[in-house]
Amino acid sequence: MRHLYANFLKKYCGPIFTDHLYPDARSYTENGFRYHMHEIFNTPPEAIEWLEKNHSKLWYRSGFGEKSKCDYLTNNVSESLNNQIKGSKGLLLHELLDTLRVMVMQKMALRRDVGRQFKEGEILPNVMKELNAASQNLRVVKVARGDADFAEVTLMCADNIARRHTMDLKNHTCSCWRWQLTGKPCWHALAWIRSNRGVKIEDFVHPYYSVNKFKAAYAGIVPSLTYRTQWPVCGPGIHCVFSQAEERTWEA
Repeated sequence: MRHLYANFLKKYCGPIFTDHLYPDARSYTENGFRYHMHEIFNTPPEAIEWLEKNHSKLWYRSGFGEKSKCDYLTNNVSESLNNQIKGSKGLLLHELLDTLRVMVMQKMALRRDVGRQFKEGEILPNVMKELNAASQNLRVVKVARGDADFAEVTLMCADNIARRHTMDLKNHTCSCWRWQLTGKPCWHALAWIRSNRGVKIEDFVHPYYSVNKFKAAYAGIVPSLTYRTQWPVCGPGIHCVFSQAEERTWEA
């Protein structure tokens, strides 16, 4: 999204774009997306055509699928990887691959050590820290229950406008669509949870954020490898796959 924004402002500039392009991308709902697109369209209609032609990939949250459980608009993960390997890009191919293998091997081992400190069945501590902090800063106007699993929640938003959304607590959905997309209770859900004694936030977080899933993600062990001078030497057309016993025989 950052690159799209920079490219867009080279062609079209002005407050109408700075005020609506990023909010458009960040909007969780289709109505919010259409509102900002309409505002851009009213200034120069060709700007929308330019977006569709030059940035046809999905760049707005409201178009994400619910299975992703992720709302990132940046490529920070790949940028982080690029930063780690920038000093290795001039290596020969086999050296680069070996550097990447070692990096992944160490990262997996580190994450397994972290996972051993967590309790099975719980939600990851950093996720709970984030949700607990968010629940303390809500500007709740009204929480109206329609049934045990349904409620209407009105919150005062950052623009000082009170907005109401509906929730289905059984299916973990909200009309703001943030809950479905991220897998973490939205502000409206947090408001309802806080208003009900004995209800726990972690009971409404998707299992993707559980300790069990974290441990499963890093359970695989990247095999260690000797230095290349100790690798079997193969001629063209020879398929070399040796066990340790075969290697000793070969060396002898």
